[in-house]
Amino acid sequence: MKPGVHHAEYMLLPRLAAMSEVAWATERRDYDDFVRRLGTLRGLYDREGYRYADFVFRGIE
Repeated sequence: MKPGVHHAEYMLLPRLAAMSEVAWATERRDYDDFVRRLGTLRGLYDREGYRYADFVFRGIE
């Protein structure tokens, strides 16, 4: 894949969501809840035409 916006999207999504979860959920971390919400984000990524690392979703679908 050639460097550029699409490559950056692929490298950042959904990793950025996981990093945000760790930073913001300091008092209560609930992995199962995160995985559920990650499915919602995947729908957003698809709807908006983002390229993302879909291997992250294998096994949680």
